[in-house]
Amino acid sequence: MSWIIRQAQETDAEQLFGYLLEAAGDANGVSREMLPFLADAERDYICHQLETANSNLLLAIQDADDIQHERVIGTVTVSGAPGRSDVKLTVSVHPAFHGHAIGLDLIRSAINWARLQGSIWQVRMQVDADSLGTLRLFERLGFHADGPGRVSYTCYGTTLEFPAVELSNEVYRAS
Repeated sequence: MSWIIRQAQETDAEQLFGYLLEAAGDANGVSREMLPFLADAERDYICHQLETANSNLLLAIQDADDIQHERVIGTVTVSGAPGRSDVKLTVSVHPAFHGHAIGLDLIRSAINWARLQGSIWQVRMQVDADSLGTLRLFERLGFHADGPGRVSYTCYGTTLEFPAVELSNEVYRAS
C-alpha cells in the first residue's frame, strides 16, 4: 500500500467529510444524504486553515492511478495564528489504516512544513495519556512531555473527554 501527503484543497471537502464519517464509524445520525450540505462546512474549514497565518491542513491520500479513486486515509491539522510562534497539531488516521506509519508521515510532513515557514518555533499537541506506544513514538520524533492535561472534543453534539499529555517539539528555521 502506498500513499502521498499533500495540502488540502477546496475540492477535497466532500471526500474529507466522507473520511470523517468513515473514521468515526457511527456518525451520530449523520447520513450520506447530508454529505453535500456538511461538505460545505468542511470546505469552509479547509479555506480557513489555508488562509490563516501559520496554519495548514495536510491529507494522507491512498495512492491511486486515477484521481477519481483517491481516498483520504489520514489528516493533520496545523493550527496557528498571526504573530504566534507556536502551532498545535491534530492528527487523525482512519482505523483501517493504523499500523502503516501514516500518522508518522503526517507528523513529519507537518513539522517540515512548520520548519519551512521560518516563523514557527514550536509544535505542540495533546496525546491520550493511556497511549504509551503513541507517547514513545512522539518522543522518538523529538517531542517531550510538558505535563498532564485533558482533551475535550465535541462532534455533532457528542462530547468526548480523556486525560492527555501535553507534548511539544522545538522547530528550527530552515537554513
